[in-house]
Amino acid sequence: MTSPRFEEFHIGMQAPEQRFEVDTLTLVKYCGAADDYARQHWDHLYMTQMGFGGVVGHGWLTFAYMCRTVTDWVPLEAADIRGYAVRYHRPTLPGVLHCGAEITGKDEAPGKRRLTLKLWARDAAGEIIASSPMTLEFV
Repeated sequence: MTSPRFEEFHIGMQAPEQRFEVDTLTLVKYCGAADDYARQHWDHLYMTQMGFGGVVGHGWLTFAYMCRTVTDWVPLEAADIRGYAVRYHRPTLPGVLHCGAEITGKDEAPGKRRLTLKLWARDAAGEIIASSPMTLEFV
């Protein structure tokens, strides 16, 4: 499979939306991978006793899924991630997570070919839970 070329992309183009299942097993595995064992990510009883509806996902796990949506579309062999800034709008709860991205800018200068993207993550109800601008530079 060949990597996509810079010329193939245009403003308004969207990455194929991806669907991820965030469940207890996913959260526990991420706790281990991130070495982040905060109880709000794995202890349902604790969270309900604290007045919450249950556990919440790691913000960085949500962003990792957003990035995976981009790198499945534009592989790292084709472009480097040059910048991003994540904004979390609400907690990630167990359930379905939908992620996508749209090209909002395209810039070509001598030696630099960059795309600006708008990334998003939505919960099962369609509410935005995280967003991020991202800059890719083609190699």
